[in-house]
Order: sequence, then C-alpha cells, then structure tokens
Amino acid sequence: MKFQWFGASHFLITTDSGVRIATDPFQYNIIVESDPLPPGGNVIRPTYSGEADVVTMSHGHFDHSYPCAVQGVPRLYTGGEPREYKGVKFSGVAAYHGDNRGINYIICIEAEGIRFCHVGDLGQVLNDRQLAQIGRVDILMTNWDDDPVEMTFDVLDDFLNKVKPKVVFPMHHCIVNGFMTSRKNFIDHRLDNVTEVEFKAETIPSEMTVILLKPSLGNPINFFAES
Repeated sequence: MKFQWFGASHFLITTDSGVRIATDPFQYNIIVESDPLPPGGNVIRPTYSGEADVVTMSHGHFDHSYPCAVQGVPRLYTGGEPREYKGVKFSGVAAYHGDNRGINYIICIEAEGIRFCHVGDLGQVLNDRQLAQIGRVDILMTNWDDDPVEMTFDVLDDFLNKVKPKVVFPMHHCIVNGFMTSRKNFIDHRLDNVTEVEFKAETIPSEMTVILLKPSLGNPINFFAES
C-alpha cells in the first residue's frame, strides 16, 4: 500500500489491488493579486489533480472538501454509515472541529490488513465511545501545527497516548520540531526528498514512528523548518 502526501490534509493512498483513495482534497490556490490575501489565497499548495476511486472528506471547509480537483468519477465518503468498496472498508467517527467550528469526522479505512485513520481538524479530547469506534490504528494521518482552530498539541498528545498508532504521518502545516523533541516514545524519521512510502501489514513498525514526507508536488515552502 502506497502513501503520498500533497500538502495540507490531502493524501493519496493506493492499495496493492489498485484502489486509489484521496483524502481531504483542497482547492488549488492560484496567485491572487490582492493585499491581504483572502483565506487560502496563496501559491504554495498545488493539489493532486489525477484520478481516484474514492474521495474522503472530514468536513466541509474549503481546504478539506474540493473533490472537483480529483479526476474520474470517484465515490465520496464523508462519514456516517460504514461503506465498503472493492474490499476497502470506510467508517467515520464524529467529533468536533477545533474552535467549535462544527462536526469533523475522523475517517477510518481498512484494507489489506492495515487500518489507517485521517483526523481532519480534530479539536477535542476523545471520549471512550469515540476511541472504541476508532479501534486499532496502524497508520495515522494527523495535524501537527498546534493551532486551536484546527488541532492543538494537547489534543494531539492525548490522541497519540490513547490510540498508539504505529506510523504517524504529520500533515497540515507541520510545525514538528518542538513537539517531537519533547517526546521520547516514538522514532522520528525525517525522509529528505521522499514523496511516498509503502507498507504491507507485515512491515508496519513495532514502535510508534513519525515519518515526514515531502509534498509530492514539490511545494516550495519548507515544512520542516525550525520556526
């Protein structure tokens, strides 16, 4: 199973059987000649514009819900009742967006013996019922930018301690250094110029491992800067 990151909260996951899953696609931000820029109006976030079989969306904000960027005729999953497509299982766990900005679904996907979850903009400490609905997490795609509107480090820390994923892909704006260095219970893998990684169920690490991917479209912003 292959994982690619396209910046922000958008990943493309391709299973070994060829099912392509696009998570939280965002609107391409073209050059905007105004000062200040409107929300999202910048040129550092080119988005994936290829095909996918399924698009998942955690919530309806512009930077998480632009399926028009994805080509083909993909199925859409936004949470609610579980669904299955060609052996890939989808479920959603309702939670709150940061800063009380409505419902945000944690999207859980299971295929080929791997269970992975995309948190969207999770803004709350999860309760026991939500944790039970999430269940096992092998691979986690999570915000990592300490933003109260989206996800604070306190919420992230609680989530990691309770869910204990084996692989963590930071996403969104990825202010990683300070939080990483304060934690001793995971392995930090900074993969320079690596735009994708592959896993099989038997190759999932035994210890929590954070993997920093380079956005697959070569965003000029340095997501791994110290500040």
